[in-house]
Amino acid sequence: MRLRLGPLEFEDAVGLLRSLIGDDRTDAEPTALARTALRCGFLPLALRAAGVWIATHPA
Repeated sequence: MRLRLGPLEFEDAVGLLRSLIGDDRTDAEPTALARTALRCGFLPLALRAAGVWIATHPA
């Protein structure tokens, strides 16, 4: 069975990134957070991959 996931709403996309990256980093750089969500096309899998990568690479 396939499950099709479309793009998330902006607030949901940002919320997913915040949950993966953490509030401290996302509060410090809200523009970068929004830009990352946009570059991921608000797609859940892309957001998750980017969020995990950012969380594990603090610089």
